[in-house]
Amino acid sequence: YQRRVHGGVDIFHASTYRVAEPGFENEDKSLSLGGWVKKFTRKPVIGVGGVNCSTDFTKMFNPEDKQQLVHANKELGLVDKGEIDLLAVGRALISNPNWAQLVQSGQQDKLIPFDKVMLGRLE
Repeated sequence: YQRRVHGGVDIFHASTYRVAEPGFENEDKSLSLGGWVKKFTRKPVIGVGGVNCSTDFTKMFNPEDKQQLVHANKELGLVDKGEIDLLAVGRALISNPNWAQLVQSGQQDKLIPFDKVMLGRLE
């Protein structure tokens, strides 16, 4: 990672199945992958993975697996405490183009759970 830092990388994008989960099973479980990246590089970090989604991306094509809405409080907390600098949103943004406005105004209950059929409507 130091080669990238000294090579001019300005920001890192830490993508995982669950952004708020511990980054490594056998290490300090208080840090997400984004937290570890920021700790070692001292560079800004974008965290992404499973925001507002109840299942992993790999399971979304299983016909029996329906997404449930999950509040992003844990993920937003990573930004609040400075563990990551930005939170990227994928599936939740597909189902809620107004995601940022709803979350910022405390209206997460109005968010629509992601459903894979929404991918067929992208234009």
